Amino acid sequence: MINRGEERKAREVVEFVYSKLHGENKQTDLASLQAAELLFRLDEKEGAEKLANNIFINSSQIVKYLNDHHELNSNNAQIHLYILKQLQRIATKYQYAELAEKCSVTFDLYFP
Repeated sequence: MINRGEERKAREVVEFVYSKLHGENKQTDLASLQAAELLFRLDEKEGAEKLANNIFINSSQIVKYLNDHHELNSNNAQIHLYILKQLQRIATKYQYAELAEKCSVTFDLYFP
């Protein structure tokens, strides 16, 4: 929709997805990353940063828990490490340096 110049409609779709599927206290998954990146792309900085921070908190807590229980090689840990790395890429791309740094430090802590 964005590529076709339908930003208003794209914004409505992203806001709906964010509010229904990826708001606070929702499970972090790959779709959450897509929603955050779309919010950044639509220049919805406040919503994008809020969602990105929630993704970081959730994924980093899951990775820490799995590491503490010697399950860092599990599929779940690998998925959340991937989410952290992609979140770092997104944060860097949209000049959210603070979050990009936190993602980098956390990723390197568990996957040096």
